[in-house]
Amino acid sequence: MPLIAALASDAELLVLDEPTSGLDPLMEQAFQQCVREAVDAGATVLLSSHIMGEVEALADRVSIIRAGRTISSGTLADLRRHTTTDIHAVTDTHPRALQEIDGVENLRIADDGSGRVAGVPLLSRIAVRTGWPGAAVWVAGLVGLFSATALSMAALHDSPETLAAYGSSLGEAMVMLNGRVAGLDTFGGIVMNEFALIVSFSVPTMAIGLTARTTRRDEETGRTELLLAGRVGRLAPLAAALVVVAVTFAVLGAGLWASTLLVDADRIGAVLYAASITATGCVYAAGTAVLAQVVAHTRTLWAIALATAGVTLVTRGIGDVNENWLSWTSPLGWHGLVRPFGHPDVLPLIVSVAGRRGGPPGTWERLWGGPRGWWR
Repeated sequence: MPLIAALASDAELLVLDEPTSGLDPLMEQAFQQCVREAVDAGATVLLSSHIMGEVEALADRVSIIRAGRTISSGTLADLRRHTTTDIHAVTDTHPRALQEIDGVENLRIADDGSGRVAGVPLLSRIAVRTGWPGAAVWVAGLVGLFSATALSMAALHDSPETLAAYGSSLGEAMVMLNGRVAGLDTFGGIVMNEFALIVSFSVPTMAIGLTARTTRRDEETGRTELLLAGRVGRLAPLAAALVVVAVTFAVLGAGLWASTLLVDADRIGAVLYAASITATGCVYAAGTAVLAQVVAHTRTLWAIALATAGVTLVTRGIGDVNENWLSWTSPLGWHGLVRPFGHPDVLPLIVSVAGRRGGPPGTWERLWGGPRGWWR
C-alpha cells in the first residue's frame, strides 16, 4: 500500500528503499513501468536496491555506499570501467602478448619455470592419498616374497659346498626365464636367481598397473579434466604420476635392501640390486606413460604394455642364452647386466636411468666385445 500511494502521488521526489522486496516477477515489471512513467512526468526517483538487474534497468546514475559512506558514484558505464575481474591462469607459452589486448590491465607474470608441469606437488599428494593401498600391497607383497626367498635359501645353502653346487645344478633352460645371473657361487647371486622369475613378471606388471591407474584411468573417469580446470599445467598429471610411481619403486628398493640385512649377502651388491630393481620399474613406468598418451582406453593400454613387456622378456632371454647384444634391448636385460653379486657394472644402471639416447660414451664399444665386453 505505501508503494502504491507513493507512485499515485504527484510528488517531485520519490525515495524508495528496496521497493521490490516481496514482489513477484510480474509485479516487479509493473513497478519498473510505473517508475519510468514517473520519471517521464518530471519526478526524481532515489532508489535503494541490492538487485543489480533492477539498478541497470532503472538507474541513470549509481552511487555505491559502504558503511554509510559513498565510495563510488557515476553512470553505469563509468562504474563498469572501474570494474575488474582477476584471472589466474597457467599457460603453455609466455603470456606477454596478453598485454596488447584491449581491456587487459595490471598483467603480472610469475614465471617460476614450472610452466606445463605446474601443480605437480599437489597432484602427487592427491595420487598418493587415492592410490596408496594398491602401491602398499605391491611393495609389501614383493618385499615379503623376497624375504621369504632369502631366508629359505639361507637355510638350504649354509656352507661353501652347497653354494658351489648350486651353480653347477642349473641348466640353460632357466636362463630364458631368469636371465643369466652372475655370482651364482655367492649367496647374493643365489637369492637373485631364485627371485629373478618373480622380478621378470611382477616389476613390469607393477609399473604398468600403477602408471595406468594414475594416467589413463583418471582421464577416463574425468578426474584429469577436472584437475586441469584448476591452476595446474597440462603435463602436470602425467608428471605427478611418474613421480609417484618412481617413489613407490624407490620404497620397494629400500625394502628389498633392508631384507638383505636378514641374511649374509654382500652389502654393496645388495645396494646395486635394489637400485637396479628401482630403475627397471621406472623404465617400464615411463614406457607405459608414453603409451597412455597414445591409446584411448585403459584396457588397450594394459594390452599393449603387457605385450611390450613380454617382448622385452623374450629378447632378454634370447640375449642371455646366446650371450649377445639382444640383452641390451630389454630393461630386464639391463637389470641382469648390472651383475650386483658378480663383477658389478654400473653402466647398465646408468642406461636404465638416463640412457634413452643410446647410453653414455663407450656403450657400444662394450656391447660389441671391447676389452670389457659384458660376456667376459
